[in-house]
Amino acid sequence: MKITDITPQKHNKNRVSVFVDGEYSFSLDDTDMVRLKVKIGNEITEDEIEIFNKECNLSKAKNRIMQLINRKAATKKMIADDLYKHGFDKEIIDIALDEFERLGYIDDELFAIEYAKAAYSFKRHGRVRIISDLVYKGVPRDIAQNVIDDLDTDERESITEIMTERFSNADFSDYKEKQRVVRYFASRGFKLSDIFAVIDKFK
Repeated sequence: MKITDITPQKHNKNRVSVFVDGEYSFSLDDTDMVRLKVKIGNEITEDEIEIFNKECNLSKAKNRIMQLINRKAATKKMIADDLYKHGFDKEIIDIALDEFERLGYIDDELFAIEYAKAAYSFKRHGRVRIISDLVYKGVPRDIAQNVIDDLDTDERESITEIMTERFSNADFSDYKEKQRVVRYFASRGFKLSDIFAVIDKFK
């Protein structure tokens, strides 16, 4: 088998399509083409085509990761889920993720710290909700718990502030009204003991 043509791709001038014996075989970034010494006229084996296809998919996976982390912070799991959804196989995903993690572009603990700060200060969520959200996003539970333990929080003060803004006129002698307020704070991840303590103070 022989490489018979190499043409720039229409929608990505930095990638080329490689044709073997007159038929499309694989694509590469132009830098990978130079690095791998892929040239018209070169003889090529099935094993080499498989290697080049792997390089092609790995390059695409890395480009996808760059797009994701440039758009917003993400955990290793969030990125892996996106890559799976886009059809990359586990071997390619693991290689790409390990490289980005080694270079420091993916850091679940740093993600957890920044997410927890924003969730507490701006979304005004409680500790339970923040830990649950972090675990859902792929942060190991022990890391999520440690991050929350290190976060300077006062749950009752937060509940009091929100209560003053949203429920200052609530009638807590009305059972249904009281349960509505309790459900609101519980859904935001505050502990029932703290919720009832603040409600008793308002009563």
